[in-house]
Formats: sequence, structure tokens, C-alpha cells
Amino acid sequence: MNLFGTLRELAQIVMRKDTRNITIKPSTAVTYTADRISELPPEDAASVLVSETASQVLTNKTLTAPVINGGSVNGASAVSLVDNGANDLSIVTASALTADRNLTIDVNDANRSLDLSGNLVLANNLTTTGNFPVSLAATASTSLTLPVSGTLATLADVATASQQTTDLISVGFSTVAGTTYNHHHFTLDVGQTITVVAGSTFVGIGPMEINGTLEINGEYDIV
Repeated sequence: MNLFGTLRELAQIVMRKDTRNITIKPSTAVTYTADRISELPPEDAASVLVSETASQVLTNKTLTAPVINGGSVNGASAVSLVDNGANDLSIVTASALTADRNLTIDVNDANRSLDLSGNLVLANNLTTTGNFPVSLAATASTSLTLPVSGTLATLADVATASQQTTDLISVGFSTVAGTTYNHHHFTLDVGQTITVVAGSTFVGIGPMEINGTLEINGEYDIV
């Protein structure tokens, strides 16, 4: 039977498939306050209606203000977050991956913040030990080469001799009067100067390689 025109005021439409009835009817959970029009998919092609619970693949769809509970997002080229309601912050991968990879974020059961004013580039792992904050202050463009092992000592921290005991020196500095400096098997690089001022004692313990300048105005001991 072919029908042309409008069917009006039907309570429901019942179709038959696989010896079962398929019923199309208005939602009983909604109170309608005016006449409404529900359109079938607006395209000149065969279409399938979207189900509320069925597993379906949606193509070229835009979701506005959705709430997604659970599941995963696969194959997205970028994830955009709205900043102050005007601009988007996109999280984009720039890696040439050879297999599926995971980026695992662990906030250790507390609120955290990430504040970047420049790029962060790591060639390998960066690990701190000890539950204390670490602050590094740079006053200009800075390059620091660390020894393979040992303990770094500050030149300003001169209260005791033990605070000036290190395993390696690769840069120059000037001693402070009234202080004893104990240094184990140090190397002084070319172009660097260690100045031992009057009233201070510099003790070199173990092998020493001096490629720079050692200026002695105080006491210099070799053990």
C-alpha cells in the first residue's frame, strides 16, 4: 500500500519484523507544550537512525556540551579544551610512533598544576628523591654540565668545611677568608680559575687535573 500526503493524529505506528512488532510512538516521559516536528536524517542516502544504547559508529558528527561518562577516545588527532570560553587549548601529539603508546599521568591522589612559560625537553628520566620542593633560579641563559656522580656544593654556603666538600670541581670560583675547602679528585677546566684568598685554606685530596688557573694567596694543601 502506497500512501501520499499526511497521516494525522496517529497514536503510534506498528511495523512487523521477524514475527515481532516494532512500535514507533511519542515519548511518554515528555509533556509536549506545542506541535513538534521530528525529521528523519537530512541526506539523500540510505540512513540508519541512532539508537540510545546500541553500539554504532557515528561519522561527521558534532557534539555540543556533551557529558561523556566512561569509555575511551580513539584516533583523535587533537583534544581541545575551551579556555575562558573563547579560545581552545589543543592537546596534539607530534610523535612519529611505531606502535600504540600510553602516556600515564599519576597525581598521587592530590590536586596538581602544571605551569609552563617555556618548552620542556627531556632526553631521559628526571627523578628527584626526598619529599622536599626544589627551586632553581637562573639570572640569564644558563648551561650546566653535571658530573657522573658526587655532591654539588654552593660557594655561598661556607659555614663549615664539610659543606664545601665535593667530589669534583669543573668550574672556577673564589674562596672566602676564614673557611677551609676540602675537595676530592677535582678537575679544573680550561679557562676556569680557582682563587684561594688570604685567610682561607684549600685542601686538595686525591688526584687533581688542573687545565685552568690556580691562583693561591692563602694556604693550599695537597693530601
